[in-house]
Amino acid sequence: MLSSKEKLVVAILSVLVMAGLASLVTPADAGIIYYDTFTAADYSKLNGHTPNITTNGASWLGTGDILGGWARDGVAGQSAYLPFTPASDTVYTLSAVLKAPGTATNQWIACGFSTTPDLASQGVAWFTVTTLGKALARPGGPTFDIEVGSTHTYTMTLDTTNATTWTANWYFDQEAAPYYTKTYTASTTTISYLTLYWMRPQSGWAIGCDTLTLSSSPVPEPTALVFLGLGGLLLAGGRARQRRP
Repeated sequence: MLSSKEKLVVAILSVLVMAGLASLVTPADAGIIYYDTFTAADYSKLNGHTPNITTNGASWLGTGDILGGWARDGVAGQSAYLPFTPASDTVYTLSAVLKAPGTATNQWIACGFSTTPDLASQGVAWFTVTTLGKALARPGGPTFDIEVGSTHTYTMTLDTTNATTWTANWYFDQEAAPYYTKTYTASTTTISYLTLYWMRPQSGWAIGCDTLTLSSSPVPEPTALVFLGLGGLLLAGGRARQRRP
């Protein structure tokens, strides 16, 4: 049997463990921030369309239409965007299913993070798919060939867990390893939008986005891990003393 003093110690340590667990799981921004399958009546305007899952009631702003479950735009150099400002100590994952059927001229769709809705001139990290069978990581990343008109999943992570340097990684389909990595100086990097951007679309509804997801995985603070580890060890010790004859 534990003495009254030992029971008090165990109770305090239980609180420490629960405090550590709460710090691990309670951030409000955990999970999906935006998820959109662009399900709406054909030719609905993307402007004002609310994603399946949204944050703070945000809806798309800008240009674009929805046709057959795809977000598409027939106007050159136009964008649709959602508000997004990354927080520290978080890993964000952006995933989009994009396609760009083949055309005689180079047209493209881009998706990523930007300072203003004009991703072409104020983009911070994004991926681009062209109607000439090219996929690009931008800015400064590689260009590789894809089958013309093919549909693929493009994924990018943004890691803000380092106070001075953020890291972005680009992935193609289900590949485990990134094909491009870029670092950013946190103090001089401004992200305000999640943006879809169309450039020179001359084929009407040819290029578009089928599904888009932005999620977050907050990283627990070190103090939470300390509380959890310390409390767990001392609780184990208390139980061992309780079993001792």
